[in-house]
Amino acid sequence: FDNMQEEDDADLSGFGIGGMSNVEPEFYFFDMNGKITYMPSDKDVVSINVYNGKDHLDNSSVQDFGFLGNSDSRLETTDITNWGNTGVSGKWSRKWGKKLYSKLIGAYSNYFSDYKLVDDFYFDTLNFAFTTIQNNNVQDLTVRLDNELQLNEHNKLDFGSWTTYNDISYIYTLDDTLTLQDKRDFGLQQAIYLQNTFNISPDIHFKVGVRGTYFDVTDKAYIEPRVAGYYHITEIGRASCRERV
Repeated sequence: FDNMQEEDDADLSGFGIGGMSNVEPEFYFFDMNGKITYMPSDKDVVSINVYNGKDHLDNSSVQDFGFLGNSDSRLETTDITNWGNTGVSGKWSRKWGKKLYSKLIGAYSNYFSDYKLVDDFYFDTLNFAFTTIQNNNVQDLTVRLDNELQLNEHNKLDFGSWTTYNDISYIYTLDDTLTLQDKRDFGLQQAIYLQNTFNISPDIHFKVGVRGTYFDVTDKAYIEPRVAGYYHITEIGRASCRERV
């Protein structure tokens, strides 16, 4: 290996350039989960969930090289990426009676990704650098209400609604002064759904439903019918067939 390294350096010095790059990647991450559950009555359950996670990757390096016999020349590269997600949700569940069950969910999440690349070149008393910075952020806020109504022994009706709000931003900067891209988009989705489950027998089930969604970015409403069938072949397996329009 030493002979190979010496030969490579000799070949590079023939062009007036020689050197070695030192790269020591650094990576770490952490995740945190927490949940609190409270039962104010025998019909109500309230829970709060919290999640936070972050990843860090550092690919920074230093490359020393000779240029026209100058041994003080080097290239210092800063290459750092940080990304992660934070989420908070709350859920209230209530059993109104033998046939009706409801749950109300509110959730917020924030995903981010930050990338920084700096190439810093030194040659004697000269120094110049190129910097690239990218920041991406996605926020999601959702409120959802789900209900289950047991109509009879063979029919269960599911119905509910939800609203989702998205805030997405992306910034791409060059040399800390020139913004190449600066985008920010907002979106609101609102939906309602209705679905009935038919239990024809212990082994055969059918689901028929429809969902209507409004998306403010396109200013259009979308109708999505759904049909699904399930057949239990054995105690540990089943066959299914689904169709959405």
